[in-house]
Amino acid sequence: MKINFILLLKIILTEIVFYISMFVILIFLLFFIFGSGAGASSPNAILFGTISTYIIILTPLLFNLYQIIKYRTIQPIKSFTYLLAEVAMIAFVILMYNFDYMGT
Repeated sequence: MKINFILLLKIILTEIVFYISMFVILIFLLFFIFGSGAGASSPNAILFGTISTYIIILTPLLFNLYQIIKYRTIQPIKSFTYLLAEVAMIAFVILMYNFDYMGT
């Protein structure tokens, strides 16, 4: 099956930049909202961080899934490219979790 490598590279780079920038923004947002010390380890802060992490992770993955379904019959090359991007992003998320870059 053919792959559009330029589209794949654009998708992967865009989503990696999205993940990293959103996690950096989340770190500062959590600090400014809950502060440091006892407020940062409160149940509300932990719940907010967990929900935010899941939203950040699922947003690009759901977008790729939508694009796979959208282009499935119209342009199978684009659909397969988004499928490869989905697999690469799942691997990237697992890698980030294993290196403790993200997690709760």
